[in-house]
Amino acid sequence: PVRRVVLLFSEEKWLVAAAFACCLIGAPIEVVQFIYVGMIVDDCAIPDGPNTLPEYTAVLVALYLIESVSSSSQLIVTMMVGERMSLRLRKAVFQCALRQEVGFTEGPGGAAKDVASILEKDVQKVQDAASVQMCMLLQSLIQVLVGGVFLLVLSWKLTLVGLAILPVIALMMLAQTTVLQSYSKRSVESLERVETYAAEILSGIRTVRSCGKEGKERNRLGGELLQVYTVARSLGIANGVAEGLGVLVLKMCLVMGLFYGGSLVHNDELSGGILVSYVFIALQVIMSLSVLPPLIGDMSHSVTAADRIFQLLDRHPKINSRGGLTLPSIEGRVELRQVTFSYPSTPDHKALDRVSLTVEPGEHVCICGPAGSGKSTALAVIERFFDPREGLVLLDDTDIATFDPQWLRQLIGFVPQQTMLFTRTIEANIAFGSDATRQQVVDAATLVGVHEAILALPQGYNTLVGTHATTLDKPFRQRLCIARAAL
Repeated sequence: PVRRVVLLFSEEKWLVAAAFACCLIGAPIEVVQFIYVGMIVDDCAIPDGPNTLPEYTAVLVALYLIESVSSSSQLIVTMMVGERMSLRLRKAVFQCALRQEVGFTEGPGGAAKDVASILEKDVQKVQDAASVQMCMLLQSLIQVLVGGVFLLVLSWKLTLVGLAILPVIALMMLAQTTVLQSYSKRSVESLERVETYAAEILSGIRTVRSCGKEGKERNRLGGELLQVYTVARSLGIANGVAEGLGVLVLKMCLVMGLFYGGSLVHNDELSGGILVSYVFIALQVIMSLSVLPPLIGDMSHSVTAADRIFQLLDRHPKINSRGGLTLPSIEGRVELRQVTFSYPSTPDHKALDRVSLTVEPGEHVCICGPAGSGKSTALAVIERFFDPREGLVLLDDTDIATFDPQWLRQLIGFVPQQTMLFTRTIEANIAFGSDATRQQVVDAATLVGVHEAILALPQGYNTLVGTHATTLDKPFRQRLCIARAAL
């Protein structure tokens, strides 16, 4: 996944190079500035010496100006690169999802929510990792490398003492990260349980109220929230203890460094300015090192997100959305010949079992039966939303598997059992799937007897409805879908 993410930036390679160049310019300044701070301290400590304070101050001002320009340029370029990459990636994911067969996204076991999560969360994680986080990682590594070199040059004795303490700091950071990740995972899991439970109860609010279970469900949710609070409290305590220990260890290291460095200054092995520079650079190196573990952890999560994205992009649909035979005209004879079909989510249950049916051109056929007898499934295989396990579906004695699926579906007016209205106007919903004019939309609405009801709405055909269309009753929604099919 990492290699493929890198390839996504090929179209912005010059912008990426510019961002890295800005990082290479700006990151070392965070370390170099402290050298001049130390020089200013030494200059002030020698009253009778040459007055170099204006020169050192001017250099610092110049460094800060360069750092400001490089940092702002890096941020702007990085955001541009990340947004362009995420735009292409989201387009590719959505187009890939649209190419898949209906069974991939539809139904309880479908991947519609997974695709939505990929579009919203996974792409954002990859964008952050490949742009902002990558620059932060590069910046921290540069500061650690440059800072380490300066520390050795300024005082190799102090540096050896610091390296002796470094394993203790590393072990403490590792333990802190492990404990906090454990509590964070428990916190996320408990919040997800609350979210799932609340969504389930609110979506079935009519049943809850008709059974008079509001109080019981409220108490149950209270118990779940109490568990969330308990985990969050433990996480807060762990965060507080870890923060306190981290600050204590850092301050103790600072005291030890100042004590040993002060003794070196007292013995004329270091100047006061060099000690000041050393302490500030050491703090900068420690800060850069402390950023690395959580940053690498976030980037590892982004690799997982990228893997999910590319698994979807690499998936080949079982039924192609385009390609195949088209006919200049048809008679309209439809035949199901010994068709057997099972849904992917229930492969052991036959929704259709050796079903045969012939519908002649101009003939009106009503398929009746109890729930689950396969009425909707028969229509689904005729539209080739699914391919049968056995048998054939024929149009004018030709297997529909040889036809272009898009061409085939344009021949069929389909009204699903569950009405589907998109988040757009009534006119756009009726015209969905066709290039109908306003008059054609009105004619279709008149044909199904819903024109007057639409005009009675405050905005008429420009009334905005959505997936659930709660302001419209079910017969109204069904008639809108029938009008859509009539076009």
